[in-house]
Amino acid sequence: MRMWRRVALIGLPLLALQLAGAARDGSSPDPARALSLVFVVAGVFFLVAILEELFGAAVALWTGALVLYGTVLLSYVVQVGNVSGALAFCAAAAALRVWWPARRGLSPGRGLLLGLLLGVGAALRAQYGMLLLLPAATLLLDWRRGVGRTVRTAVLLGGAFLAVALPPTWGAKAGLSRALRGSVPTMLARLEDPRVLLTFFSSRHGLLYWTPVLWGGFLGLFLLSKRDRFTALALAVPLVVLSYINACSGGEGSAEGHANGRFDPALPLLALGLGAALAWARETAGRRPLRVTWAAGLFFVLWNLLLIVQYRERLPADDTVSFAAVTENNARIFVRYAGTPLAWPANWIFARAQELPPLRFDLLVGRYLFEEKDPLGGRVAVGDGRTDPLLFAGEWSAPAPCGEALCREVQGRARVVVPLLEPMDLDVVVHALGRGTLSVTINGTEMASFPLSGEPRDLRVRVPRPSWRHELNDLVLEVGAGDSAFVEFLAFERTAEATTARERLS
Repeated sequence: MRMWRRVALIGLPLLALQLAGAARDGSSPDPARALSLVFVVAGVFFLVAILEELFGAAVALWTGALVLYGTVLLSYVVQVGNVSGALAFCAAAAALRVWWPARRGLSPGRGLLLGLLLGVGAALRAQYGMLLLLPAATLLLDWRRGVGRTVRTAVLLGGAFLAVALPPTWGAKAGLSRALRGSVPTMLARLEDPRVLLTFFSSRHGLLYWTPVLWGGFLGLFLLSKRDRFTALALAVPLVVLSYINACSGGEGSAEGHANGRFDPALPLLALGLGAALAWARETAGRRPLRVTWAAGLFFVLWNLLLIVQYRERLPADDTVSFAAVTENNARIFVRYAGTPLAWPANWIFARAQELPPLRFDLLVGRYLFEEKDPLGGRVAVGDGRTDPLLFAGEWSAPAPCGEALCREVQGRARVVVPLLEPMDLDVVVHALGRGTLSVTINGTEMASFPLSGEPRDLRVRVPRPSWRHELNDLVLEVGAGDSAFVEFLAFERTAEATTARERLS
């Protein structure tokens, strides 16, 4: 009875959401969403069974609910009907349930079953192959007890995994077999360039930005290590490897569901860490209840301080105002000074390193001059709402009329942030007028110095690929003493060589 109670408590609200959505749309329930619901709830049930053994029924149930309702799994059920993602998650959770009681000694039969389950996940999504590191940790322990049995178990596990994962018969995704044919060489070429900020903290589907509940999963593994060091380490190794590979893959394919879909295989592992974090929070609140009171009190004090600031700056002195407007103003004031909490501490580190406000982190990390989706077109123009407030930094004047256009005057060390997904050969064009000379420096190296005239003209310099960095680059414009320069726009043009190399890679 207790098993069905768990399933009902976790799954019935999701079913109600599905039925409500169908009724609102005037349509019949979507079979893909219904099937996704079955697989997701089954996977969560496998995790709850492990969590109950570790932390008790209450913590297990709350952790299962947070994994289901606080992560990308919810979108698989109520938004996109992602059957392949839901099935792969279910298979991985079932594999973790099979491995759990045998994590210090794996029999050949369990090895065979583990290989089949992990093969299902990897057949749908190649990243699930990382979970082979879980039984690999157990096999390393078994090796000391008997070589023959360990070899038989490893052969059965590996053979079952490859038999299921490699044949491309699982639909369009065909996870592992497709990855081996296509994306793996590209990923291997980037192993020296992990993009941690983009992968975890970017507003463009960064894992912890979009799914902050998983902070508890990562931090909870440290708490779990105090209870069971081997288990925590066995969970952490595939998690670290998966995180590193995903970071090297950049943002490609990250927007599956509403958050970073590449981390689906990590959800069963992070669920155990999240359970450890909730158990610690419950114990701490029981021993020191005033800490919870202080946390709530600090929130209301902060709200009051922000209201005082916006009353001085934005609110009418004696009139009504909507709660939505007050909340939005408080959020804007808060992030102006402290940055977005969802990106802490990455945005603080970014602000210090780039000498930019923390708020720029949300808008810059994951945005590039050249990309297929929402391209900036390689052009940074004064007055352009997409680029002017985003990429101009340092000592510029405010935008002002400059003939028929808008210009900014260089008033010292005038910077332009140049976001590039990949370094490439570029022609940099500065459209400017003035008197004296204007120097162009890229990432600390002066590239050219141009004489200025009273008529606007294009100042062009070729910047080779080695002069650029991945992600953010610093372009600085400076004038001599007593000189002046007014810039209308900067253009970044890919050279023929860079375009050919990019087409060859794609």
